[in-house]
Amino acid sequence: MIDYSKYEGHTPGPWDRGPVCGRVTKSGARYPHPPDQTQDDGESWLAMRQRIESHLEEERRVLAANDALGAAAPELLARCKALEAEVERLREALEEMLDPYHMANCDAAKEYPQPCPTCEHARAALLGEEADDAQ
Repeated sequence: MIDYSKYEGHTPGPWDRGPVCGRVTKSGARYPHPPDQTQDDGESWLAMRQRIESHLEEERRVLAANDALGAAAPELLARCKALEAEVERLREALEEMLDPYHMANCDAAKEYPQPCPTCEHARAALLGEEADDAQ
């Protein structure tokens, strides 16, 4: 199983470009936005840094999450591909089980005087149709 917790807090997609040192481009803007480091009148550089420290910490957290997500892209892609293949395998098995010819000739299906409502719902879902509940 993939530990998704290390990607929490990343910049939501879709991204125009992937992470570059944790920053992503989205709708032409760079994320996360760096905090404004403009010193107020009479404010020392150190005082300004202390004032924006919480923003800098949040920026570092988001940059780290974006970097982790970018670095994990190959693993995430492989997992997605494996899950899609499994879904397709299960879909094919279910389609075969719900095939009208199979249902008509299956010993278990012969016990029902009419198609099983559960099977009819599953068949309708596979075909993207509404199930006929009037049976």
